[in-house]
Amino acid sequence: MINERELINELLNLGHDINKHLITAERGQEEMFAFAIKNQSAMLQNVIKRINAQPKVYVWIPCSERLPEDSKRILICQGNGYVSEGRYRAGAGFEFINRWPCKHVTAWQPLPRSYDPGEQEVGQRA
Repeated sequence: MINERELINELLNLGHDINKHLITAERGQEEMFAFAIKNQSAMLQNVIKRINAQPKVYVWIPCSERLPEDSKRILICQGNGYVSEGRYRAGAGFEFINRWPCKHVTAWQPLPRSYDPGEQEVGQRA
């Protein structure tokens, strides 16, 4: 599993390095180099936006920040610290999977994907 915060920080540092090269290239009138660096910078920003848009695993999302998708199974955390699987229904609020209503839900998070023994980490070879 990746640490997306750490990855984003590394990409931001790379972006700062790219911008330094861009300033140097523009001073030296090296148009092709500057064009390539601008493209790299744009691609880097696109990657960061895509990472930020991905659902985060094991990160609690405060209900005050945003609510989950309607009827999707999630983990819910109540104000007393009780954690259970549940779902959110627009207009009805949060409920446990057994359909009992939940009160005082403070945060939620997506469920992790089910284990797939055939799935490998990115970059690993069979």
